[in-house]
Amino acid sequence: MSPEKKHSIKHDTDIHLLMERGRRFRVGPQEPRWEAVFWGEDADGDIVAHQEKGHWRFVHFNIQKAIDQLVVGDLMSVSEIHTLEQDAIQSMGIRAD
Repeated sequence: MSPEKKHSIKHDTDIHLLMERGRRFRVGPQEPRWEAVFWGEDADGDIVAHQEKGHWRFVHFNIQKAIDQLVVGDLMSVSEIHTLEQDAIQSMGIRAD
């Protein structure tokens, strides 16, 4: 994740106004910290992409619960988003058409 400014997020602010597909973020200012990429949301909550063992995977993650330690980063390029998506699909064992 490239250097970024920590957004000052008030508890009454909707964090989702800052999030869009491909937006990098991390939880925790120091090690160990958890880095991920916002992907979207469904009926079960927020969906993020997280890299584990060298591959991307999609997981549900409650961003609102981590707001006090959330650092919002830069937006991935379209090609980076596409590469992430293809890797996550392959790691799930789904064959893309």
